[in-house]
Amino acid sequence: MEKKQKIFLALLVFFLYLIPTFIQYSFDENFRISGVFLGLPRVLSGDEPHYLATIYSIAEDLDLDLENNYTDTYYNNQTDAGAIYSNTQGIEGAGRHCMYHGIGKGELCFPGHPIGMPLVFSIFLFPFANSTFLESAAIYLMMIVSVLTLFLLYKILKHYGASERHAIIVTLIWAFATPIWFYSKSLWPATLLMFLTTLSFYFFFVRKKFLPSSLLMSVAFVANYPMAILAGAKAFLLAKKKKFRGLAVFSIPIAITVAVTIIYTNLVIKVGHVPLRQLDTVGVGNIFFGLPALIFSPKFGLLVFSPILIFSLLGFREFYREHKDEAVWLALSFVFTWLLYSSVSYLASGIASFGPRYFVPFLPLFALPFMQWFKSNKNKYLWWLFLAVLAYSLLLNLAAVLFYPAFWDREVWWLASKVLIGA
Repeated sequence: MEKKQKIFLALLVFFLYLIPTFIQYSFDENFRISGVFLGLPRVLSGDEPHYLATIYSIAEDLDLDLENNYTDTYYNNQTDAGAIYSNTQGIEGAGRHCMYHGIGKGELCFPGHPIGMPLVFSIFLFPFANSTFLESAAIYLMMIVSVLTLFLLYKILKHYGASERHAIIVTLIWAFATPIWFYSKSLWPATLLMFLTTLSFYFFFVRKKFLPSSLLMSVAFVANYPMAILAGAKAFLLAKKKKFRGLAVFSIPIAITVAVTIIYTNLVIKVGHVPLRQLDTVGVGNIFFGLPALIFSPKFGLLVFSPILIFSLLGFREFYREHKDEAVWLALSFVFTWLLYSSVSYLASGIASFGPRYFVPFLPLFALPFMQWFKSNKNKYLWWLFLAVLAYSLLLNLAAVLFYPAFWDREVWWLASKVLIGA
């Protein structure tokens, strides 16, 4: 493919990610959609407002003391974006949308909402401090992170033997037939984690550079504590191969990061939180419910929202034969992440998200076993099945990007039932 064609495809992907960000929704007092309009993107629901408030706090003061202005950012007489839009999951008074902690309670959302993503984003967004444009700028930064991840995925596919044509096709499939598209217009940390994980994979397995990979996973840990699972799987591979020097280089920065995070959450914040998370928000649930829910639930199932991943499973055996270490790491990361979120009671069903966002951080890397199937399959019936699944995935993800409020905590066919039969 010529250079001009590559540039055209790259710009096409960028604009297809950009255009949906201008489609916005208004809500009534019952948090039901009351209108659609064109405008700059904004946070919508769930934990997004918490992350936005933390970005404001760091960007305004350029420090890590969240107690000094977290509530000011939220409840500033609607003079900033953090106070304009109500959280769809609960309100603690007029114009407020911090559903967990309120003024005077002496607690912060930070320990339950890790600081990593707001910290990274505030580095780029501090010019927008004290401005309502910071909210939209944060989401556009997340969109850019998504596009960069896709470019990195293309490079990784080429390294693992994909032809240029196959690498481009698979990258486009992952761009528009998986929840990567959906999360690119949100403020969920999952998108940043996806970029950090993919880049860390590149350094660890492709470049064999353990220190950059470790530093990236350290940042990922501060953004989401269970990312320690993905780092631990890499440490396991190094230990198994008795690469103890590499193990030390990889493990020490992460160990230091964990220690600093514990000290920060317990000694600096001083609001009675245990290390990393609050005890009262973590409980062991019914893992036998959580395991199938995260995969097959009509509201949150990974394969329900990303059925294209079936073909990643079909290609995994061949991927394991050719790239054992990468396959073992991907399998360990997936299985232990699956077990963790399946057994935590308040997360067992995937909570309010478009598909289980807990798998998004390593979702691009499922393209590697998919590539093995894609370039070697000779079964025409599987090709027909693939085309049908691809069409479904593209349609579903397009609908989710354009009508994203309708996909929070609802079955995939909920929107269709509203449109077709008015149910």
